[in-house]
Amino acid sequence: MTSLKFLTALLILTFIWSCKQSTKNNTTTNNIDSALVADTIIYPVRIKNIDSDDQWAEIRLKNVNRKKIVNDIFEKVYSGDMTAYNYLSNEPISIEAIKTLEKTDDFNRENIIELEFREKWWFNADKSVFKKEIISILLAYVVYDEFNEFSRMKAAFYVKMNTNNK
Repeated sequence: MTSLKFLTALLILTFIWSCKQSTKNNTTTNNIDSALVADTIIYPVRIKNIDSDDQWAEIRLKNVNRKKIVNDIFEKVYSGDMTAYNYLSNEPISIEAIKTLEKTDDFNRENIIELEFREKWWFNADKSVFKKEIISILLAYVVYDEFNEFSRMKAAFYVKMNTNNK
């Protein structure tokens, strides 16, 4: 009789456990069950138009306060509230190294025209809800050649977001 009770309890627990949905690729955010659709996605976003003939870029960027974004990130790094990281080594960059960067000939905050985002994405198709979590933001600046023509993009540094930043 005891073994029958044990077997019944075991079957009930097995049934409950097997009915439980896997949450490996799901998360509950703002009380919305969403599937993780991008564990880490990396993409650039232009935040300043460097082509005066590109009217589409002007329209897209007309409400972007690029200077505020850039200056706020630098202020947070200089105050120690955020840590700057090298994009190749992922090692922290000292405040002195950032100050040195700002003194180089090819760097100017005005030339920061692009942000590179690393994000996680969740999607709930039933509720048509898409959620992003920013992991980090990289600041990229344009380097001009001796004729003041676009030469290349260069990464300055990145900062981590939503992780106490340090």
